[in-house]
Amino acid sequence: MGFSETGSLGLVGQGLLKQMVAMGRVATGALPDTARQIALTRAYFLALEQNGGITLDLPEQPFVYNQSLWAASAPIGGYLSDEPELRISDLIRSFDAMWSLHKEYGHAMAPALKAAAWICRSKGFPAAISYLFDLQKGGYVSGIQTLMKALGLLIWGRCQVEKDSEVGAALFVSAPTAAAEWRSAQFKADVGQSEAHGPVCDDAANLILDKCLSEIEGMAASRTYDDWMLSHFSLATMLEVGLLMIGNLEKKPALQMRAALDLMEEIMADAQSFYAPTIGGPLLRADFSLARKLSAELLAKDGARWKAHAAERMVLPNALRHLMDDGAWLSEEKPLNLPVEWQGLSCEMSYPIVVSLRGRRPSPQTRIRSFTPEELDHWLQDGGRSERQDEASEAEVNTAWKEAKGAEQRGDNQAGAAILRKVLAAYPWHYPCRVKFAHFLMKEQNFESAFSELTKALLGYPFDRNTWICLEELYQAMGMGRGVMVARNVGEAAARLPQ
Repeated sequence: MGFSETGSLGLVGQGLLKQMVAMGRVATGALPDTARQIALTRAYFLALEQNGGITLDLPEQPFVYNQSLWAASAPIGGYLSDEPELRISDLIRSFDAMWSLHKEYGHAMAPALKAAAWICRSKGFPAAISYLFDLQKGGYVSGIQTLMKALGLLIWGRCQVEKDSEVGAALFVSAPTAAAEWRSAQFKADVGQSEAHGPVCDDAANLILDKCLSEIEGMAASRTYDDWMLSHFSLATMLEVGLLMIGNLEKKPALQMRAALDLMEEIMADAQSFYAPTIGGPLLRADFSLARKLSAELLAKDGARWKAHAAERMVLPNALRHLMDDGAWLSEEKPLNLPVEWQGLSCEMSYPIVVSLRGRRPSPQTRIRSFTPEELDHWLQDGGRSERQDEASEAEVNTAWKEAKGAEQRGDNQAGAAILRKVLAAYPWHYPCRVKFAHFLMKEQNFESAFSELTKALLGYPFDRNTWICLEELYQAMGMGRGVMVARNVGEAAARLPQ
């Protein structure tokens, strides 16, 4: 396929935007790092837009209007697939606005409801229900308050009118038509004051149930550990909202719905429990301890059908269900033989997830697996286990770094690259080593591989100017002026941000 300037710039941009979405799904607006992420990502896309713009391949990503500097003709809400000309820098301002509302008021109901009502008018009530849940999945909505309030008022408004297209008349003082009018429209004082009832409520309950079940199926079909983790974080919120809303709308649900709700409640509890081992355990490395523990409990209750029960609970993705056939599965002390994409978080997702959950950036010297006792003894002879692992990691990386520098001084780029390749196999999140590895690859004119390594380093920690400088050098070596300007501008922006 080959290396292209536009394609490579798009890959970095998509990665940065996905990181913002991940931050929103895990901990919207709660950390100073979100402000840095917004600033850097917006600087990247402003640099792109000033140098020709770019179209991203993120068709399922929703958007919601931003009250400030939103184009008058731009829709109030929708998906990037519908508005390919939407400036990504404006999209990032929307994240900023929504996260700020959450921080200041605890929710962002007003813009979410306006956007959902816009969708209801243009695409119908089912699309509007789905859109509100997608806002949470898309990183704009944190916790349950925004979804609960917006869903409740959207359903109430739809109950007051005959057609989906008339919902604006129920919600706003004067029914808006154009996008600019819709954005500035004022809600009626009595919105939501009466009880919602009738067939619309039944339709809404079924739509919410279908959306929740669809998201559960999507989580089961996860292809990577990144997807699996992010699905747990958003599904915990979505299912809690779904259960509460359906409970409000259906006082006496039919038996089939009741069974589905019971299953949703169990899956929600599992998703919420997922936070505990994640926050306290080896976050970067894959951890299926909850699944193994639950499997043992189910085995004790029903030895014949424990695997089927475990599958219903969504403690394992479809891609890893075969692990339950391995005798080592029920022994939590034995390591699992996981495919590469399931061994831990990618470089792309390591920074936003760790910083959102733990309030600090991930250690680049985290190993993909724990040291064996023999490996530890090779480095240190005493000390506590956790301290020994940390010191052993630092010693191992430092030794390899010195060896790679020695190879560079001898002019042996291939030897230096081989040393760092081995280090990165054990420490995949070590972004300084990736930058150095990319440097060796560039010397060998292997620009495509060098870019791959630089992308992982950039997304592993986007605020290190040295990485952006290396990317600038790569584009310079390939004669790609647009890439040079973007990397230089963003590197300078990164240098101005607090580290």
